[in-house]
Amino acid sequence: MASYTELLQICTDFQTNFSALNGKHNAVTQELRDEQERCKNLKAKLDTSTKEIEKLHEQIHELKGELVVASGYKDRYMAATVSLEHMKGRLENARRSISEMLLEHDQEVEQLKTQINDLLQRIDVVADGKRVRELTKQVTELEEKCALQGAQLLEEKEQFGQQLLTAHQALQEQQSRNVGLEQRYHAMDDEINELRGAVRRALELQNEAVVLKERHASEAALAQQEAHRLNQEVESLQRRLEEKTRQHEEEIQLTTRNAAKDRNRLNARIEMLSEALNEMRATVTEEHDRYNDLQCSVQQQLNHARDEAAAEVVALQAGLQLAREDAQRAHAQVQSLEAELAKSRSAAQQQQMNYDALVDVNQQLEAKLAEAAQQEAWLITEKTYAVEQLDAAKLQLEHLTSAVEKYHEMSFEADKMRLRIEVQEEELAEYHKASQKVQGKLVDVKEAAEERISRLTREVKAYKKQLAKERATSDSLRRKLIRAVAEGEGALRNCGYAARPRCSNVGEAMQPHSQPPCDVIELLKSQNEQAELLHNRLVELSR
Repeated sequence: MASYTELLQICTDFQTNFSALNGKHNAVTQELRDEQERCKNLKAKLDTSTKEIEKLHEQIHELKGELVVASGYKDRYMAATVSLEHMKGRLENARRSISEMLLEHDQEVEQLKTQINDLLQRIDVVADGKRVRELTKQVTELEEKCALQGAQLLEEKEQFGQQLLTAHQALQEQQSRNVGLEQRYHAMDDEINELRGAVRRALELQNEAVVLKERHASEAALAQQEAHRLNQEVESLQRRLEEKTRQHEEEIQLTTRNAAKDRNRLNARIEMLSEALNEMRATVTEEHDRYNDLQCSVQQQLNHARDEAAAEVVALQAGLQLAREDAQRAHAQVQSLEAELAKSRSAAQQQQMNYDALVDVNQQLEAKLAEAAQQEAWLITEKTYAVEQLDAAKLQLEHLTSAVEKYHEMSFEADKMRLRIEVQEEELAEYHKASQKVQGKLVDVKEAAEERISRLTREVKAYKKQLAKERATSDSLRRKLIRAVAEGEGALRNCGYAARPRCSNVGEAMQPHSQPPCDVIELLKSQNEQAELLHNRLVELSR
């Protein structure tokens, strides 16, 4: 009975462990679902980022069009400023011409006044009527001319005033337009700067989106692989758990069947014992009255044992143990009745055999439980492996966050590098200008060098011609000298015998005829030296 309770306890422990593992499996599946949702969110973010990038590209195209329009407005503004300058120049010229005309008109008025005064003086002086009439006619003509000129001047003043008003109005309108254009130009400059910043940010976002897309694609692929692997592991675990549950249910069914069989056997044995006890009670009542109480107590104990056995069998937890205890009690009580309770001894032996069979079954169940414990340990190891994988995933997320921070730092460094590159590009432009200047100087130097080379080649050609001439002259001189030497040697040979010295005495030594040496070798040396000098000169010129 104790082994059966232990088996039930082990079964309950297995069920609790199975429920705990099922809860952990549900937690793992929930984490997998969370990871899949995160992957979906990341994909959605990538799609939104791509859409934002496309929108930014469209905005960039629109801004480029606005830049073109702004450049057109800028050109118009420049043309308007130029036209304003021309208008201002024309106004200044008109003012100067009008001031000059006014000065001329004042001078003419003064001249006419002087003429009128002269005429009046003449009229006062001359008393002749004709002269007076002529003078009056002249005065009237002059007055008419003055009136006409005054009217013309008034018309010109009115026209000039109207022109000045129109010019002032045009200037005011142009100035207001210029102010509006300047404001719009400044606004467009601000917008252009903002657009440049937006373009830079868009490029940075595009680069970041490409990097994040690649990174998230790799992470999504890894997550999908990990999820697929975890799903496979979960499916394998589910299959194993289903197999274990099936085995456990089969074992429970077997145990219930065995318990039902044992219960039936115990009930049959109890009925047999009750019948035997009834027979024994009949015999004992006839023979011994003293055993009535004992039989009543045994009957009560048997009834109590029957009730307890039925309750324990229904409960499937402690029935066998109580039945065994009742059987042991009955066997202990019936030991005193050796002859009367022989059948009870055989029943007890049979019950002991059943107990041994239950012990064997218990051993088998213990072996199965050991296997289940091993499987549970394997599941625990798998759980630890899954926990390690989750820790690795968390570490990977931490690494990814650190990589994102590093990426932000690298983007900041990239901005710095871009600024440096812009500065270096400006320096390169300056260097390019300097290199162009140097190239111009090099071209000049090259032209001068080519001129010098052409001049030196001409000199070399002249020296070569001179050298050829001198070689020809030296060859001719050598030939002449060789001929002269050969002729001299032939003449010496011919006259050598006649010019041989004679001895006056027998013991006197022969004295050779003194002949002046020829300077042909010196001439050849001088020619060779000149040729070497010319050759060295040619080598230097060729260098």
